[in-house]
Amino acid sequence: MQAHSSGSTSGEPTAGQSFLVALRHVALAWLAGSMLTMLVAYLVDTAVLVPAFVVAIGSGLVALVAMAPVAWFSQRSGHPSSAMVASRADVSLAPGVAGDVPESALSGDLVSAFMLGTTLRLVGTVALFLLCRYQLGLQPEKIAALVGVWYVWMTSVEVVTLAKLNADLHRSRNHRQIWTTG
Repeated sequence: MQAHSSGSTSGEPTAGQSFLVALRHVALAWLAGSMLTMLVAYLVDTAVLVPAFVVAIGSGLVALVAMAPVAWFSQRSGHPSSAMVASRADVSLAPGVAGDVPESALSGDLVSAFMLGTTLRLVGTVALFLLCRYQLGLQPEKIAALVGVWYVWMTSVEVVTLAKLNADLHRSRNHRQIWTTG
């Protein structure tokens, strides 16, 4: 029994799908965390309810916007257009391989997308802190705690999801290589 060495079967994840799944997990974690934050703020200190709501909304938006460049790039690179391939000066395709882009040619774009996402996360988190500090009238320590907890929560969900999906993808590829080389 041999598996196909190119493409993925219907049950195997791809790198592009991993980022979309992670985006979905972050959105669900945002929703669950927002509800938990509102409940805790209501039960503990109602004066923190509005700032907690603002931080919850802002943190989720920052997390989703920060993931967007890498998710978009990973989807785009999964099926590169011939215009994208032709526009890359450092990519020379052999005859009969049109549509395949060497991994090294895309790595610079992936790094750029990752750095853009990281920059968006940093700038968004600082902007959220400053907005809350100057507009909501809470002590900076409380705002820093709220923003910090949300930052760690959203980033942890993203990293854990991507690590698990990457391990599954790696395992799937190794399994496929064993069957195709045997």
